[in-house]
Amino acid sequence: MSNMNESMRKVFDGYGSFFGLSHPLSRFLLFICTMLHPLTGLGGIECAVMVLLWRKLLSFPSDGVLEIVNGLLFGMLIGSLYQPGPAQALVVAIGALFIVLITVCLQDTLGRIWRLPVLGLPYVLTGYLFLPIAAHLGLAPLVLTPQGQLSILHMIAPPFIPLDSPLNLFAPLGSLYFNGTPIGGMLVFIAFALSSRYLALLTLAAGVICAVFLYYSQGPAYSQTSIFSVLPLPLLIAQMNGILTAGVIGGLYAVPSPRSIVVALGSALMACLLTLFMQHSFLSATLPPLALPFVLSIYITVLGLGANRGGPWLRFWLLSPALPEQSLERLTVAKARGIDLHSVALTSPVTGVWTIYQGFDGEHTHQGPWRYALDLIQTKNEKSFANDGSVLTDYYAYGKAVLSPDWGTVVRLNGSCNDNKPGELDLINNWGNYIIIALDSGAYVMLAHLQKSSTRVSLHQRVAPGQMVALCGNSGRSPQPHLHIHVQNTAEPGAPTVPFHLCPVQVGQADGEIYQLNAVPREGETISATARNAALARALRLKVGHCFDYDVTTANQSSRRQLAVQVDIGGQFYLESQYQSKKNIRPRVAFAASEDLVAFFERNNQADPFLDAYVLALGLTPLAEGNLLWCDKVPLDLLPTSTFTKWFWALLHPFSPCIDSSYTRHWDPSEMLWIQKGVHRLPLPGPFKRLEWRTEAHLSELSGVLAIALTDAAGNELLTARLDGYSLRADNGIPEMILSHQ
Repeated sequence: MSNMNESMRKVFDGYGSFFGLSHPLSRFLLFICTMLHPLTGLGGIECAVMVLLWRKLLSFPSDGVLEIVNGLLFGMLIGSLYQPGPAQALVVAIGALFIVLITVCLQDTLGRIWRLPVLGLPYVLTGYLFLPIAAHLGLAPLVLTPQGQLSILHMIAPPFIPLDSPLNLFAPLGSLYFNGTPIGGMLVFIAFALSSRYLALLTLAAGVICAVFLYYSQGPAYSQTSIFSVLPLPLLIAQMNGILTAGVIGGLYAVPSPRSIVVALGSALMACLLTLFMQHSFLSATLPPLALPFVLSIYITVLGLGANRGGPWLRFWLLSPALPEQSLERLTVAKARGIDLHSVALTSPVTGVWTIYQGFDGEHTHQGPWRYALDLIQTKNEKSFANDGSVLTDYYAYGKAVLSPDWGTVVRLNGSCNDNKPGELDLINNWGNYIIIALDSGAYVMLAHLQKSSTRVSLHQRVAPGQMVALCGNSGRSPQPHLHIHVQNTAEPGAPTVPFHLCPVQVGQADGEIYQLNAVPREGETISATARNAALARALRLKVGHCFDYDVTTANQSSRRQLAVQVDIGGQFYLESQYQSKKNIRPRVAFAASEDLVAFFERNNQADPFLDAYVLALGLTPLAEGNLLWCDKVPLDLLPTSTFTKWFWALLHPFSPCIDSSYTRHWDPSEMLWIQKGVHRLPLPGPFKRLEWRTEAHLSELSGVLAIALTDAAGNELLTARLDGYSLRADNGIPEMILSHQ
């Protein structure tokens, strides 16, 4: 019974898996959409179940999400065309086997060799193979036109919706799930909106644009004169392919932005044109285009506008498909925290406080191919030298240690050039003495203008972050002692540069120092590496099995709550609240811990005021020494505000699911604690402009997070929590242990 329930759950999940819809009600509505035509819906279920059965008989892994989705589509295709019976069931069963085999073949070729998504291609190929077989077997069509041709026009419009109603614009959305009616389309739209408002609006916009395009390009093909009229079946299929294309490109594969919307809508029109072409070209074979125009449009767009084209396309595509709101939140938070897929992260190559003499796009030499580079000097009282600066030893940077900024291997070096006298240049050896390190990430970092004979490493030697590799000098094109650093794609000295950033560093600006994990300092700003607080790092270490008990007080009640550290099969760590939601799913938030920080991200869809306040207070916690000031991005869903306010923000800022939060941390000698405070403002216009929340966390170097508090702008306490004790959960023969009680 449990295996059957698990199989049916996988089939049910398959209704939303093609678009990554996570809301359970979304999948239910899509299921209802297909079941409005029972034979169509039952055909999809039958084929999806057969896909799971074939995978089990073939001893394939049990997930098979892509096969289930394609099986649903193929089963609904057969169910919508032919009357049920033994022959139809045989076609569905054998077609399910072909779905499984074609999918794994395409994954091994398209997926691994050409890096292209499989999408609905198994459904298309299986459909083209089995539609002629079905005709040969004499399967009885569900509906025949007076001319004896196959038709599913009985699905187009319920009789109670006028033929020229604007509601007919929803019909192509319903055709995604073989229910091309306004009712079916509205169910699909609501299902999309429950999981992603962005995706819902994008697909609806694509449907409208495709309808306008087809109306003015096909004219006489319409049987009515209104643009809101029911589309003839061939044009409905064209519109369906356009919507599919826009939804996948703009809603799943591309970084959400105005550019991705334009590309998605343009690709939708291309899919319409390909559909019209195939309808004429395949006419002699009596084969419908199915979803082939959608697949081809995706491939053309992905290959034609690939990241290898450079420029704006470098940051256009996501590494893995995700719903727009999820990908925007991930990218926004990750970039704020020093994770930028298009920029190389480096640690500081120097110790102490250094000033940026020339930054990215600097007016002197950081131009064109060498635009992404930093020149660092040391200054005191805004001067880089003592005395009159006539000799090299007058310069504060001269002879200072240069450090490796990452793990890597030395692939090029030169230490034979003489150091220039102050104000002179060596234009023959532009880079002077240099070291090029091949980073483990695949890029190359260049450290240039080093002191003669100061290199402390040899060719092909492995280096670690913070390891001294040379001394700062004044060789090459360098009028005063300084360190030049840039990142390039090849090992050749002076190759074109690529973006990089420093993390973690303190960046000194006009209004003080700020701790940054994605620092690209500008000319005149200072940088300094941070020292690690080992005691705080030990106290905030979250080990699997640890449980933390808190006494939580809100405006309404007091309760005892527990947070437990979990890890999933993929190795991702989570902090899980033991609060049981109405959906029987426990709220949890992912976290990452390193030598430099503890960072929480991607809280699941289950809201919990205590866990949300905890994440707001500790979202990004540096494990650095000293009083700190830093900024972070906080998902709007964590804030205790109304649904209306969140929708209003999404309307005003469709590409900003996060807000800016600022944090400070200082040492309280009387309490022997670190006090970490956060300010979270929601900058809405009009009466909403004063929406603000404040958090405070008390961090002990012995016991970790002792207490948190959440207050509103007026200082009213919304939630407080104090650590009562922590324990180790029993697991794998380890007995449960109470480690501490406060």
